[in-house]
Amino acid sequence: MLDHAAHLDAARQRALIITESIRQRSDLEARRLIEAYDKPLDFEGQLEELAIPQEAWQYIDEAQIGPKLVFAHPNLLNAHPETSLHYRGIATLSHKRVQSMATQVNNWENGIYRRRPDIGRCLRVARTYNAVISIIIIGTDGWTLENGYRNVLATMGITEDGIVP
Repeated sequence: MLDHAAHLDAARQRALIITESIRQRSDLEARRLIEAYDKPLDFEGQLEELAIPQEAWQYIDEAQIGPKLVFAHPNLLNAHPETSLHYRGIATLSHKRVQSMATQVNNWENGIYRRRPDIGRCLRVARTYNAVISIIIIGTDGWTLENGYRNVLATMGITEDGIVP
């Protein structure tokens, strides 16, 4: 059994690893890719297919928040798979949960893929993210995009904590 000093040392090492992961700012890079994506994305014409309830869509519209910053679109995920980090983070989903519900996205987020994921996989992932993000928006009084960004950082820390021995 580990003594207090060993536990403390392990906690310190874990904290440094998690802090370094967050300091790398991969969340900001994913957000930059989303913001820079300038091809048209048809959200409104396919809300049901994208698992976005009208109530969540209306909230984002009334708050004048760009939909691509909140809701995942398969075309954007296909073009930039690494943006999965942003949407998975807003949804506070673990890699394991996304894998069980849709497909594995670890390599997408790490930029380790030989070819882009097919649009069918991107749609499954987008639907998973959007369904959860929508519930967060609908179920939270006064949800803001800043709340979403905070979720991303929390999810990054939790993800890293699950990886660190």
